[in-house]
Amino acid sequence: MAAAVKVTEKRIVDGRRARGDRTRRAILDEAVQIASAEGLEGLSIGRLAEALGVSKSGLFAHFGSKLDLQIDTVRAAREVFMEEVVGAARLEGGVGEILSLTDAWLDYMEREVFRGGCFLVAASVEFDSRPGPVRDEIAGLVSEWLMALEAAIDDAQDAGDVSRETDAQQLAFELHSLCMGANWAFQLYRDTAAFDRARSAIRRRLSHLDLPPLEIEVDEGAARRTLRDQIAKLERELATLFPAARPGDELDWRVGSVGGPRVLDVGDLEALRDDLADRVEEIRRAFRERGDREQENRVALEAIAADPAGHKWQRLSNQDVGEQGCKHYHSTPRLGLVGMLMGWWRVKVSSGCP
Repeated sequence: MAAAVKVTEKRIVDGRRARGDRTRRAILDEAVQIASAEGLEGLSIGRLAEALGVSKSGLFAHFGSKLDLQIDTVRAAREVFMEEVVGAARLEGGVGEILSLTDAWLDYMEREVFRGGCFLVAASVEFDSRPGPVRDEIAGLVSEWLMALEAAIDDAQDAGDVSRETDAQQLAFELHSLCMGANWAFQLYRDTAAFDRARSAIRRRLSHLDLPPLEIEVDEGAARRTLRDQIAKLERELATLFPAARPGDELDWRVGSVGGPRVLDVGDLEALRDDLADRVEEIRRAFRERGDREQENRVALEAIAADPAGHKWQRLSNQDVGEQGCKHYHSTPRLGLVGMLMGWWRVKVSSGCP
């Protein structure tokens, strides 16, 4: 009887553990998707709870802190990457193994397994200059991938397809960089041709091995349509940024013309797209800098309100803190000179409007 009870209790415990593992897996699946699009810094227990429609306390049972959540998210992304890329490649030796790995990575990017693109690329760019355990975890993932590429190159050397004089580490670096470039072009410009360009570039890099070339049929009409779509998207984005501008921002919204009424060729369209992308990024950066200044001023205004005597004569306006209206907040003494002598300071709020 006692043995039967123990078996039953064990099954209950095992069942609870299995359900807990499934729940944790589902949570991490959503965490990886959020982090790929919004960054690991944008991932928090509160943000994840909102996306899943659960309480924060429920998530704290699985992750004790934001740091724990970030590290577990990187590890979950690693499992997906290894399954989708390394697991999908044909590890048969020779040059075919190298191409199989790079093609599998490019296919994974093109299919957008993660909605923000390749998690490895996004996370490594976000944390490349931030020392700490999250960066160490990301660096470990990138190192594993580079070692897999180097191992494939070593196998190709053993098979006689690649010269022993070839620096495996250098070649792996170049192939890795080409694939990262394709992910960047696709995520920034939605340039679907970027993956074929990367595949072609990889084959050109290995062309001394007498590989069969990748046949890519260039469709200029499709290229023009893609570029026009990208230009329209950037123009819409520029238009959405315009209402946030203020008279004192002194932003340049103009984009240079290629000159004269005519049908733009592919080169002209690419130049226009790049100019628009530069203008959008400049304005975004200006807005970010303005937001940082306004946040600093809001903190300063709170300090002035809390201790007017400690911030004598300091003055801030609504514009300084990102608010509408003409109000000014000025730390001044009550009753003029008497207040100064007695230390009676206050924050005077004036409309400032004519």
